[in-house]
Amino acid sequence: MRVTVERLRLWILIAASLLIAVLAGFFLWSGFQYRHIVQNLPHKLGVNIQQTASEFTYSQSSHGHTLFTIHASRLMSFKNDKAELHNVSITLYGPPGSHRADRIYGAEFEYNRKTGIASSQGKVEIDLESPSQKGQGKAQRPIHVQTSQLTYDSKTGLAETSQYTEFSLPQGSGHATGANYNSKTGLFVLEQQVYLQMQPGKSSGTSATVIHAAHLSFQRDKNQATLSAPVIQNGQQATSAAQAQLYFRPDGSADHIVAQGHVRMTSATGATITAQTAQIALSGSNQPQTAVLTGGVQYAGHSAQETMQGSAQQAHLSFAAVPGHAGHSWLRHALFDQSVQFTQQIHGAPGDPKAVSTRHISGGQADVAFAPAANGTKSVPTTIIVQQNAVATMRTTYTHQPPQQTTVRANEVVATLANGRTLQTMNAIGQAEITSLGKDGSLNTTHSDSLHLTFAPQPRHAAAQLVSAVEDGHVVMQQTPARNARKSQGPVMAWADQAQYSAVDQVLHLRGNPRLQETGALDLSADAIDYHRATGDASAIGNVKATYREPSAASANGSLPQLGGKGATHVIASHAWFSSARGQASFYGSSGHPARLWQGGNSVSAPVIELRRSPQQLLASGHGTDAVIAAFAAVIGSKSPPGLVRVASDSLTYSDKSHQADFHGHVAAVDSFGRMQAANIIMQIAPAADHQPTRLQRMTATGGVTLTQPGRRAVGTRLVYTASDERYVLTGRPGALPYLTDRVHGRTTGAALIFNNRNDSVEVNGGEGRAVTVTSIPK
Repeated sequence: MRVTVERLRLWILIAASLLIAVLAGFFLWSGFQYRHIVQNLPHKLGVNIQQTASEFTYSQSSHGHTLFTIHASRLMSFKNDKAELHNVSITLYGPPGSHRADRIYGAEFEYNRKTGIASSQGKVEIDLESPSQKGQGKAQRPIHVQTSQLTYDSKTGLAETSQYTEFSLPQGSGHATGANYNSKTGLFVLEQQVYLQMQPGKSSGTSATVIHAAHLSFQRDKNQATLSAPVIQNGQQATSAAQAQLYFRPDGSADHIVAQGHVRMTSATGATITAQTAQIALSGSNQPQTAVLTGGVQYAGHSAQETMQGSAQQAHLSFAAVPGHAGHSWLRHALFDQSVQFTQQIHGAPGDPKAVSTRHISGGQADVAFAPAANGTKSVPTTIIVQQNAVATMRTTYTHQPPQQTTVRANEVVATLANGRTLQTMNAIGQAEITSLGKDGSLNTTHSDSLHLTFAPQPRHAAAQLVSAVEDGHVVMQQTPARNARKSQGPVMAWADQAQYSAVDQVLHLRGNPRLQETGALDLSADAIDYHRATGDASAIGNVKATYREPSAASANGSLPQLGGKGATHVIASHAWFSSARGQASFYGSSGHPARLWQGGNSVSAPVIELRRSPQQLLASGHGTDAVIAAFAAVIGSKSPPGLVRVASDSLTYSDKSHQADFHGHVAAVDSFGRMQAANIIMQIAPAADHQPTRLQRMTATGGVTLTQPGRRAVGTRLVYTASDERYVLTGRPGALPYLTDRVHGRTTGAALIFNNRNDSVEVNGGEGRAVTVTSIPK
């Protein structure tokens, strides 16, 4: 067929008309289908849909309570039971009465009709209504979350993601990997790698608190967050635990923390505290107010020259705001309870860099008070109170000298510190005991009702140096000498109502019925006793009473002298001085009241009585008209019973080795045979044996000797008595022969006058005739 231009034009017009008709039919069919899908979507989803133009909103309710509402600006398609929604906002309502409404929104979501799950592959944001905004239509300070690939299950109310998640709180922000939120329970969970930064108040001036955790769950209805393996950092301070609960106030700020399992707190200086549990109350600026630690509390700290360790079952800490430093707090008080122990070591001392000083405190409870340090931002301990079997030990070991150690025990020990380090005072109350190990190796122990110690100011890292000690009530002191001490220096005991010790002169002042005892040797009492602990010297004042026990055979050579008697030696005096190094004891009387010493029936009284250990001597000296008076209960002669020999002189020297008594100056001796006067008399005494009295073995009188007996009187220059023949031999000197006068014979002179104690006769040798018996001495 011939195709002409006119025919071709006709076909084109017909084809165009058909194409227009087809397109019009297609659009009519698409519009019908779209309206059909929209009209049947509510039926398929089981929800109510309100559509306005290209936007729609649908919600789901249960028993009159709205569970959630979904609003989208556009519905792209619905096929295979899935709907694609754009510019979506999902409002989630809490349980009835909770007044909680949260919102999830994102650019694109997919909703599955069968499962009731809405998911998004893109960016999603969540606003969780903060606890402080309950009941309000719109949260002013919500918890805001940003994440992606979120899935929301409308049946369970659970929204979750495994992706990187950022969040912000009213006073902080952070991020984590993975999160989920349950709209029914209000539980918000950060799955892992949690990082939270809590910002302090704007005016606090403190650094932010940073929290790292492996897992975090936040229960908004309870204002509580639970963290797994948290690490909380504030500046250079850090706290970690196996688990922790963080409780918030209604305004969203942290209120307190409860940490459990392997709790560890680290200070800015590196000091650490570990425990099983810790409960920390926080201020509005995230500063600690109180802290309670339980379950094996351990403390450790160190510096270049100092280390400290401590332990207790519980610890209660309280903090206070630093004046003038907003947002800062300092430790104000600490109470450590049950099995408390603290040990501090200070390395180095003035002049000895290798010295080590150790302070150890233990007890059932320790109460520590703190005060602001000089810089005002930190605190230092000022007072430590240790109770329940309190023990405080201070020990210093030196490089080139023996160690020193002082230990204090009591029901309660109270110590005060200067600058948080230097020990100032220490008070021990109730069954107090102090034990000191001296440089010489001696051990001193004192018990009392209470004890007060004062220490000297020291450089920062120096050991405490004792200045004085005061003990009150039932004081009992015991000093054990070093092993290398003198043999004569034995253990010493002392008792008193009060004792004062001065470290400068190392003198212990005993007052209030004091008594001192050198074990096995001396018992001493007086109104006041001063004992020199370093030297073993002592002084006693007022009503002095001393008793020297009879030495054993093994120690007799190292003891003070006896007086020829048997048993203990007793001394009374006004005051006395004892020198341990010189082995000397001096007793002094007062006007009209001389010192007096006696042993058995032998005695000496004098203004001054001195006992010397080496040589073993007794020395007595008179003063003015106060003479030395000695009395011996001795046997003179075989026919006479034991009698008393009484001797007065200016001085007396008695030797325990030779058993010889030397009387000098204006000597007057009286016994049962008469009275003898001379310038000097020497008596040789045989010591008393078991059940045997003292015996006078020999007596020599020289210088102006006068012997007076009943009815007669003899004068010469020398008189010698010997117990072996019981004879008194009186002699003179050239030009001055001895003589005897009596009422019967008058005056008789010879070269020697011999008084025979056995037959009561007197022999005259030399002179005018042979020896004759002059008279019998009546008895």
